[in-house]
Amino acid sequence: MRPHDAHAPPPPSGLPPPRPPGHGQERNRFPSKVRSLSEGPADGRASRELGEEEEGSSAKPGGHNILVAVRSRALLPQERSAGGHAIITICNGTTVILEDPHTTAADDYLRLNKSKERRYHFDQALEETAQNLEVYERTTRFLIPSVIQGFNATVFAYGATSAGKTHTMLGYPGEPGIMLLTLRDLFSEVANQKSSLHFEIKCSFLEVYNENVRDLLRPDSDFLDIREDPVKGMCVAGISEVGGLESAEEIMALLHQGNKNRTTEATGANVTSSRSHAVLQVMVHQRDRTADIVAHVNLGKLSMIDLAGSERASQTNNKGMRMIEGANINRSLLALGNCITALSSAVAFVPYRDSKMTRLLKDSLGGNCRTVMIANVSPCHINYEDTHNTLKYANRAKNIKTKAVRNVAQVNYHVSKYTEIIKDLRSEIQELKAKLAVPEAPPDLGEEELDTTQSVKWKHELMQNFEERVRIKRRLIDLAHETKNQMVQKSHAQVGISQWESGRQAQLDGDLDGQRTPPNIRELQAQ
Repeated sequence: MRPHDAHAPPPPSGLPPPRPPGHGQERNRFPSKVRSLSEGPADGRASRELGEEEEGSSAKPGGHNILVAVRSRALLPQERSAGGHAIITICNGTTVILEDPHTTAADDYLRLNKSKERRYHFDQALEETAQNLEVYERTTRFLIPSVIQGFNATVFAYGATSAGKTHTMLGYPGEPGIMLLTLRDLFSEVANQKSSLHFEIKCSFLEVYNENVRDLLRPDSDFLDIREDPVKGMCVAGISEVGGLESAEEIMALLHQGNKNRTTEATGANVTSSRSHAVLQVMVHQRDRTADIVAHVNLGKLSMIDLAGSERASQTNNKGMRMIEGANINRSLLALGNCITALSSAVAFVPYRDSKMTRLLKDSLGGNCRTVMIANVSPCHINYEDTHNTLKYANRAKNIKTKAVRNVAQVNYHVSKYTEIIKDLRSEIQELKAKLAVPEAPPDLGEEELDTTQSVKWKHELMQNFEERVRIKRRLIDLAHETKNQMVQKSHAQVGISQWESGRQAQLDGDLDGQRTPPNIRELQAQ
């Protein structure tokens, strides 16, 4: 075939046009289906979509990309009774194959013999048989050490209504969701480090309902406003934060209390459909247990979000208030999709302010955060359009990059706190002395010698601790003297300023008196 015949029109028999030399069949079948339009040319990023990990890929814990996972649920009984069949196949734990159930017209020669499946490659892909524990192990568990070290982390479930988002995040008593599993491991890790570090854990729980932010732990409160703090980032003004938490069960009790106040209603697609976006935030403040006049506090924040699902009024049969709720849910999810598209395209402007939910997710999507996105999809052919849209947005989210930075606050204690610091140091010394008071082994045990190595180690640690306490005490005394000297200097300066002001005022008063007194009287006064 000559070169100029490569672009010749197809023959009348309806056969497809001849392929140019060097183009394989697979490349012609899936070029536009594997990549999204926002990904640009098929250069270096295309290799990641074909299953190869790029440098800095989110598949590795601590990577710079958002970790994107897809979870497919099983067919529901009502879907099976309606004749529904599965159109999703999971391969190799990373590949999702979506089959187009639409039939091709007999006279559509260009698409008659073409494959209608679309392939997507993600960091994790989980089948319908995967339990919540497996989902947690493969997607979220690596975030816990980061939160304790002072990083921000976010996990959110995304997808259409009745796709299984609430089941993934909350679960049920027989199978706990990601929220409970994450909190259990978080408190377990905190308990392992309590001997050398001091932790303070607080939590808050809110919902975004009809574009209004409401505190689920205080349902009688008014709607709240979102503020952007230069240090904390996006935060909610007036949100109640419950502190002094010591176990995951305490947070789960608050979570169940908040879920009772959350807005849920029955629709045609789901019996207990979430009508709002729920956000659970856990703040972890970690500092060194050794008392000092300056404390470095690591401020970690873990956000776990259960998004409401996108809806089609024709499927949910919503009317009245339910339709208004669905419109607001679709509006916020559309704004989220626009933000994902803008961030994956690396454009200058990202429309975070189009919705309250996108404002709350500003740091999670493109800021100081390590983010995990779990896209829940339905395998039924009836929900093909919703599943296709969810996979497209999840595919775009793979290209979003975040920059996680440790949040460290430096706290300088006041002089009045020095006595408390010394008290803490003395109590710690008493604990070390108690550790050194090891009773001798009784003679009937048959032990010939004690563990001298451990005793020497403890004595060495005790001596180092004493030396450190002496240095700190001297430093406290020096600072106290320095503070007193500064106060004396400050009082001298204030006295000098007051004397200067008094002299200045007297001089002004003298000038005024001189202008009012006749010259002869002034001469007499001068004499």
